[in-house]
Amino acid sequence: MSRRSVLPQVISGVEAMESELLVAEAGELSPEQGAAVTAVRGSLTRAGAIATGDDVPGNRLAVWWRGTQIESAHLHLHAARVAIVDVYDDDGLAAEIPRAVARVQGGLHRDDPRRLGADVFTDKDPRAVRAMLRRLVEDGYEATDQQHQRLRSFRNITLLATAAVVLVMGVTLVVVRNDPTLLPLCFTETVPATGTGAGDGVAAATTACPSSNDATGPTGDDILIVALMGLLGGLLSAVFSLRNLRGTSTAYDAPVALAVLKTPLGALTAVTGLVLVHGEFIPGLSALDSQGQILAYAFLFGVGQQVFTRLVDQKAQSILDGIPSKDAAGSPGEPMSPSTSLPSTPSSATVIPTVTPDVDAVPIFPGEPALFDQTPAEELRPNPEDDDPDPVQDDDSDIDGDAPERDHT
Repeated sequence: MSRRSVLPQVISGVEAMESELLVAEAGELSPEQGAAVTAVRGSLTRAGAIATGDDVPGNRLAVWWRGTQIESAHLHLHAARVAIVDVYDDDGLAAEIPRAVARVQGGLHRDDPRRLGADVFTDKDPRAVRAMLRRLVEDGYEATDQQHQRLRSFRNITLLATAAVVLVMGVTLVVVRNDPTLLPLCFTETVPATGTGAGDGVAAATTACPSSNDATGPTGDDILIVALMGLLGGLLSAVFSLRNLRGTSTAYDAPVALAVLKTPLGALTAVTGLVLVHGEFIPGLSALDSQGQILAYAFLFGVGQQVFTRLVDQKAQSILDGIPSKDAAGSPGEPMSPSTSLPSTPSSATVIPTVTPDVDAVPIFPGEPALFDQTPAEELRPNPEDDDPDPVQDDDSDIDGDAPERDHT
């Protein structure tokens, strides 16, 4: 069996986890932890064999198309990362919690009940913390694996669309080259004749084709020249569109697949665009009267395929944005919010001040207010009527002759 491509990211992950197992085995391990070490090492062995290309079934094209090597290697590596949670000590668990929470927060939907926060681990039993963290790590990697599968599926669909466009354009080139009259790409302009001879009033007609100005009729090279100009326009559009796509660290090159699609699609839009102009289907565009104008319009129609592929670019970018990134500044993921799925108790590090009442001063009986339930006399709000007596005039009578209204505030 021929060796496939090597996945250095998986191989480095396997080596890092092997070192963690060696450190853990240097200490005292319980029987449960020893069994977990065996499980982790088995998954790492399989992941390393697949990553180096020694254990990948199928031919090269099937492996590349289905992502067999990439996804299988990462699945076994992720299984090892889930199982190693049972090997960690208390410090290792505390160090793994932020990574697991960040992975789940970036990979799951905001309303997903599995999208927990670090607060759910507060003051939990160590066995409960280990079980919850193992499940959290598994959910996080499951979400990222599904997003990578979506990206691979999108890349494959884009490549299939590219193949379909190439096939259609190839058939069109062959058919029209054999019979140029099937597809009108030449433009005829009628010029009124001038002079006073016997032939006055007879108009002269000039024909402009993509291959020449004063052509006698369409030729088989017309369709090839128009397709070439459309290819150039599509390639230029592909180069400019890549500036809006953020790069990806995944093994699936979706931006490259999009760039490949734009080039043959430019040839298709160039040919169809000139046909629409010839049929006066596009308002404001009249007959073209020179070879230069025909080639210029073919190039512009090739660039104009961006109108159709812009939505495809946006879809690709949305899929790339959904894949969690270690770059917090460049990742447009949702902000992390504290989870309220599970109740949490106050942390043991939180100190709640308590005050012991002086039971000798005031006895406390059941059903009666305690000492600190009573409001001190100096904090009671004084009655406004005591501090501000009713305003009176100099003749000791009320201002308006009526009894003042009581302030109920």
